[in-house]
Amino acid sequence: DTVQGVLAARIDRLSPVERDVLCHAAVIGRTFWPGAVASMLPDMSRVDLLGVLRALQAKDFIVPARMTGESPADGEPRFIFKHVLIRDVAYDLLPRARRAHEHERLALWLEDVAAGRTEEFADLLARHYEEYYRQAGLARSRQRARRREVLAKVIGYLRVAGDLARQRSASATAIRDYSRAIALLRESSGDDDPADRQQLIELLTARGDARALHSDGDGAWKDYRAALREWQRDASGQQRPPEEMARESADERATGMRLYRWLVTLPARYPSWFRQPPSHDE
Repeated sequence: DTVQGVLAARIDRLSPVERDVLCHAAVIGRTFWPGAVASMLPDMSRVDLLGVLRALQAKDFIVPARMTGESPADGEPRFIFKHVLIRDVAYDLLPRARRAHEHERLALWLEDVAAGRTEEFADLLARHYEEYYRQAGLARSRQRARRREVLAKVIGYLRVAGDLARQRSASATAIRDYSRAIALLRESSGDDDPADRQQLIELLTARGDARALHSDGDGAWKDYRAALREWQRDASGQQRPPEEMARESADERATGMRLYRWLVTLPARYPSWFRQPPSHDE
């Protein structure tokens, strides 16, 4: 038997309510809070839920986690799956459609309990909204308004998470968050929303900045060049004539000039950041 098979058999031997709690806890992640589990199981009392968590702890599925980092609900204890594979197997036992619904409910709960400080949990919110977006098939949904609403939340939280990571010089984390947002925007390019183009320019520029902090000249230069090309084109994807770009607002022109400036000065000022400096023609 595989390790996953052995774990699945252990989970199958739990009582239905223990299995239900374990699977819903797995939606949250390897670390979870009782309040988050309760948001997905509204018919279960707090006392019953804590009793089930104690039973799962006694059966070696979960253990109390060290209280490090922020908690969305003040005074909430924290638990962690004893092994990441236990979490993964429990998560896979939930049907995909139900998982999507639970990710949405969890994100809504987190926005509610962390109101006024959602920035602290931007990465977690982005992850759960993105899982909902993907697992509910919203990327292919004909309900454009709903698709756009959820997509805006995912990208917005990813951008906040990336900006916060960049501010604390965690450039690899920032690059990851910006890259996820850029990929989602490009997947939705068929919507032809002008706001997407502006967001893409800003995200490419931000990722370029994060790569520059990481001394990755090649990556930063490519991002700035991609951002500039987006800035230069019109809604149909065609290159805009210079006179049209000259009529842009002062802020828009400043965006273009900043990108031009970095493309010229980055290889000249920081040649050691490049494995393969861009050619003079570029």
